[in-house]
Amino acid sequence: LENFTIKSVASVFVHELGHILGLGHNIHYENCSCYLNNVNSCVMSEKFEEWEGSPFRTFEKCVMDDHMPDIMGKPCLQRSFNLPRLFGKCGDGNIDPGEGCDCGDYDLCNRITKGGECCSRHQCRFKKIKY
Repeated sequence: LENFTIKSVASVFVHELGHILGLGHNIHYENCSCYLNNVNSCVMSEKFEEWEGSPFRTFEKCVMDDHMPDIMGKPCLQRSFNLPRLFGKCGDGNIDPGEGCDCGDYDLCNRITKGGECCSRHQCRFKKIKY
């Protein structure tokens, strides 16, 4: 990685965290797509040229399908994480004080709420119901 940005460092961190959790590179899977649609570079790609310009937003579906039962069986991941968040942001998928809803990034929000029908993705407020 030539240009170190917060996003590129975060992408490398999440990739290496995947290895710590036992995930391999996605070359071991044929026709493995990213978990969210319209995402070209997935977390466990070993091709560094795919890392440039587009930070990872999702793991590969086949990798998660294969490894999720093992990952969720780890005792350290079954404990509650009840520390207060230092800061929140509309669109991060967590409902923070002052937000009525937060369905996450664009792709995730569209999947969960069918195009943001009930939650305003930009303001994190419930939309008025239209009958």
